[in-house]
Amino acid sequence: MKKIIAPVVLMMFVFVSKQSIAQLKDEDYRKQAEEVRNYVWSQKIKEFDVRNIPAEYSKYSKVIIAKHEEITGLAKSRVKSISLFGVQMKKNLTYTHTTRELVKINDAVALEDFSEISFQKYSQQYRNKFTTYLGVRIIKPDGSVKEINPDEVILTDNTDKNKKGKLAVPDLQIGDMIDYFIQTVEFYDDGGSLDFENFVFADENPIMHYSVHVEANKKLAVVYRPMNGAPDFKLSQNEDEDNIMDAQQNNIAPFPTNLWMSPYRQIPVLRFHMVIGNSTYKAGELYKNPETDPIVESYNSIIKNYVSSARTSLGYFDKPVKKAAQSYLDQNGGGELRDNPLAIYYAARHQFLLNFSKEDVSVVSNRRNYNSPDAVTFLSILEELFAQYKINSQFVLLPSKYGPKFNEIMSLGDLQPALMTDDGQIFTCESIFDAPNVIPHYLEGQQGVTIDYHFSFRQAKSDKGSYSTKYSPAAQNQHTEDLVYTFNPSDPQKIKVDRKATITGLLRLDYQQKLLLYEDLYETERNVLGIKNSFNEELQDSKKGRKIIEEYQHAFDEARKEWKENCKDEINEQFDIKPEDLTTIKIDQPGIFDNKKAMIFTEQFTVNAWVKKAGNNYILDAGKMIGEQLKIKPEQRDRKVDVYMPNARTFQYNVSIPVPQGYTAEGLDKLNTSIDNSTGSFVTTAKLDGTNVKLTITKIYKNAFEKPEQWPDLLKMLDAATTFEEMKIMFKKS
Repeated sequence: MKKIIAPVVLMMFVFVSKQSIAQLKDEDYRKQAEEVRNYVWSQKIKEFDVRNIPAEYSKYSKVIIAKHEEITGLAKSRVKSISLFGVQMKKNLTYTHTTRELVKINDAVALEDFSEISFQKYSQQYRNKFTTYLGVRIIKPDGSVKEINPDEVILTDNTDKNKKGKLAVPDLQIGDMIDYFIQTVEFYDDGGSLDFENFVFADENPIMHYSVHVEANKKLAVVYRPMNGAPDFKLSQNEDEDNIMDAQQNNIAPFPTNLWMSPYRQIPVLRFHMVIGNSTYKAGELYKNPETDPIVESYNSIIKNYVSSARTSLGYFDKPVKKAAQSYLDQNGGGELRDNPLAIYYAARHQFLLNFSKEDVSVVSNRRNYNSPDAVTFLSILEELFAQYKINSQFVLLPSKYGPKFNEIMSLGDLQPALMTDDGQIFTCESIFDAPNVIPHYLEGQQGVTIDYHFSFRQAKSDKGSYSTKYSPAAQNQHTEDLVYTFNPSDPQKIKVDRKATITGLLRLDYQQKLLLYEDLYETERNVLGIKNSFNEELQDSKKGRKIIEEYQHAFDEARKEWKENCKDEINEQFDIKPEDLTTIKIDQPGIFDNKKAMIFTEQFTVNAWVKKAGNNYILDAGKMIGEQLKIKPEQRDRKVDVYMPNARTFQYNVSIPVPQGYTAEGLDKLNTSIDNSTGSFVTTAKLDGTNVKLTITKIYKNAFEKPEQWPDLLKMLDAATTFEEMKIMFKKS
């Protein structure tokens, strides 16, 4: 299924300028959609008339014959208000982005991808609105063209401020071409913040032609950067002095964009941004490869304001935070808060990331686990709490390893904040499950800057320095599975699984978000931090009284139902098989405190899998019982670029399979494997221990980053794991 959610973009055609201000009625939308289709289909771009595809491209899932992106930005000024202080002007922006592709469908995978197109038809948020138009044509091998009726769009969400739709593409077959476009018109009332556009001159499949056309109104500044060999813009102006920018490239060879890549550091990208003229970027000017210093200074100013605010507004929260921090120390060996930033951090995490107004029942669902806290706000509060105990700390601004390098950043969003104490302890705020001294994987191995604030009575001054993060070792990021598989010949299609999972370091977050319940998490933190009242006891003070307690009880019950389904989904993801029945599940340790770092959970479930009957004997798919292994596609094997993996990591599986009475286990010797080199290792042992088959499987990615010269060694480890997946054990009737 091809899912396209239109980006936040800015361009204009005359027929949308007035209608953008108000929500479109169906009749108006249909009329404008027809005008858009007539405009797009009438464009004279010769590459969209190509019908002959080179024979060597037939091996790829699809061929992008032609791709064209067109962006136009318009800024209009009008009077906002007139007062004693003068005339205030407001600037409205209209931004339209049209993407059109002509694609040859070569296999079932591509056919499935394009069989349905999902899109955001209309959305309104505060003063911003956008509307999306869609056109689809099928071109048969005989040259005949069939346009899909746009009125057949099915609305999957239909409210006054949000409309989502999907359009089925019937009669699309392997060998056909699909010519489709998505046009999004975004309207900003009184300005707005525009997202960056990334024109990506690469794909896993070949691109025969790719072109970009931009028209930027003279009231807009344009900031752009060609990266990693992407073509540059050719610049010109029209009679109105608007900036015209064009870029194109032909015959773009397939590129490994989907496997362990850093897009902004490896893939050819033309990064582009429009902005209303301001003191940094002047209206009508073009800024190629902008300097990074102004961005760091902007971040510096923002943090300074937040820190200053925290120093004057903590007030009410001081006492509960300090009390909880001291209680944590008392339960963990004692000491003074001035020597223990961890205690202060844990208390602040509970107060500002987990605790909340007891009037909002919705926050107890699993969705809360995926919330992204405001990192600058939280870290500013933490900096002030540290300062009260003379614990000096400084901010660290770091680029993501999947984003631009520090010297190529173009926006505040290209940097992530952290807080570091003088003794080198570092704190981040990626999620409510962040752990001290464990930075997110995407910030490992990065060069950034430090900002140390010094406050006087009237102002704050800042000193800047540099800082580099390190990569965590594989032993620190470990996922261990202790598994007992019980096979009963009288009911051979069911295997009972007793499982204990222990997960540490950077591997924890995914499981914490999926499997931890807010209710349990709150109680764990409360007990560790010595907070007297339970969640329910605190509800007694709510202004809504008994009603809110009943609402929460219902919400907690619903959350537990959802939780059990999430646990089943996790089993399916881990073992590539759906459990028939999940008998028990228990979170033994959430892994949210430094003295109990591992997340641990146990469960028991049954599966209908992995067993085949062979006469009086049974064959067990032992290699599949630890889950599916990563398989490298043929087109990915010849790699010429660096390998950006998430992090170094260790996976260990300790498997015990009781041999059924009256049977013997054969073929164990074939399950012994040993591959070990500088990039990783895959080592397995199999033996009979009394009446149990014991398997130990260890898979280690030793590094988070590898040069292309090491790729063949990494392939050896990956291939060994893939081979093991096909290994079997025979239980032979005695």
